[in-house]
Amino acid sequence: MMFEGFFDLVFSPLLQLPPFVSLTVISLGLSVFWFILNQILMNKEELKNFQKRVAELRELLIKYQKSGDTEKVKEIMNEFSELNKKYMSQTFKTLLISFAIFLIFIPWLRARYSQIETIAYLPFSIPIIGNSLNWLYWYFFVSIAVTFILRKIIS
Repeated sequence: MMFEGFFDLVFSPLLQLPPFVSLTVISLGLSVFWFILNQILMNKEELKNFQKRVAELRELLIKYQKSGDTEKVKEIMNEFSELNKKYMSQTFKTLLISFAIFLIFIPWLRARYSQIETIAYLPFSIPIIGNSLNWLYWYFFVSIAVTFILRKIIS
């Protein structure tokens, strides 16, 4: 892998820690990095305006559907479609960057942690997964939790 030596060097102090701790810190770091990058790349003002306009359009849509004005319903749906295209283009760039980060780090994490069968045990059982988590499940578990907490703090 192209970045393996670089990541081994950068994360070598963490790799000396127990796998549970090192993977948690790496997952936490990647999640925070992704979150900050997302905050920088997303135009927050445009997204607020988008959400406001969508709420307005929903109200109008309900009003015109009740009155049976199909022309106005079509106009609102067309505007909603245009707004959705703008929103998707806004989020697509962060999605691409996130995917690139994922594609770079996941093979390295797999090379470092795949030989360890269980990284963490949960106090409860998740259907299909159970209560023992391998490196990939633990990475996703930490990433989702960190992102959720950061969104709650920032919002």
